[in-house]
Amino acid sequence: MKNNVQKVLLIMIFLIPLVLTFGSYGLYNWSVSLDGDMGYRFFYVPLKSLNDKAASLGLTGLVEGGREGFSHWQELTFHPPEGLEEETELVVAPLPEPEGPLFEGETLDILVIGDSLANSVGKKLEPMMNDYSDMTCRVEGVISSNLIRLDYYDWLNEAPRLTKENAPDCVLIFLGANTMQSFYLDGTNAPLFSDRWVEIYKERAGILLDSLNELEVDVFWMDLPPMQKEGYNNNISHLNGLIDAVCLQKEVKRFNYNSLLTDSSGVYTSEQVVDGRQILVRSDGIHFTLAGASYVSEYLIDILREWYELPDPVLQVEAIGEEEVLNSQEIPL
Repeated sequence: MKNNVQKVLLIMIFLIPLVLTFGSYGLYNWSVSLDGDMGYRFFYVPLKSLNDKAASLGLTGLVEGGREGFSHWQELTFHPPEGLEEETELVVAPLPEPEGPLFEGETLDILVIGDSLANSVGKKLEPMMNDYSDMTCRVEGVISSNLIRLDYYDWLNEAPRLTKENAPDCVLIFLGANTMQSFYLDGTNAPLFSDRWVEIYKERAGILLDSLNELEVDVFWMDLPPMQKEGYNNNISHLNGLIDAVCLQKEVKRFNYNSLLTDSSGVYTSEQVVDGRQILVRSDGIHFTLAGASYVSEYLIDILREWYELPDPVLQVEAIGEEEVLNSQEIPL
């Protein structure tokens, strides 16, 4: 009996630090969403310290790798139902015509900033876009970040810093999915979507866009996509309206791709028929699978190439080929 107790204690001594170290990643992300002073002091502060320690040891990277591996496994094991529906034609609101010079230099340089949705799309958008000789892409996404908890990640300072550092022609913003929480400022609480909350959020969104506009880059604030849970989706829709108002005031373009992620009635769907086969676009109701990220990335690349009047890459290759043929011909004396 004594030996069994000792074994259990040894196992607990080994497992508890392991669970706390790896579990701190999920607990910390949960604590970021907590409202009020009590949640901040009793959960966020200690969990941030634990998560920072785990990050310094490289353990959070292992958790991220595990999430990616699980997402890939889900796609491999996803079996579409029999009797696929016909692929419906996508109807996406066109972007307005560009004004003035399209971009400088030989390549269209894209910077993607935002939260986990930026990372979720970026895991495919970045490598796919960088495969083009006339496009570059860099993704800077921070999980659980938003315009509320600037103590966690301050986009008002970091967004212009990253933009200056990368000197892009265009910035795509994925922000808002982690915004469903109250502001806690100067000892007072501003409940979600209250008048004070809306005032603060619009003010910060305006500061963010002003700082980017001053750097003379094109800015697109991506629409928040429809979500699976009804209550969350309703909040997302309301937040989209608030962001619309700020972007209209600041003359920043919105980028809507909802029809990629909904059925023919405009309702959220986890699967889509793409090129005659059914793919799993989102597995958790929010983030994109690898196949879903590729699906969205292909659309974004196509629409951006059209917007910036980049030549069709196939035609570009053909033109280069013709030029080589002409250059190789002998010119009679």
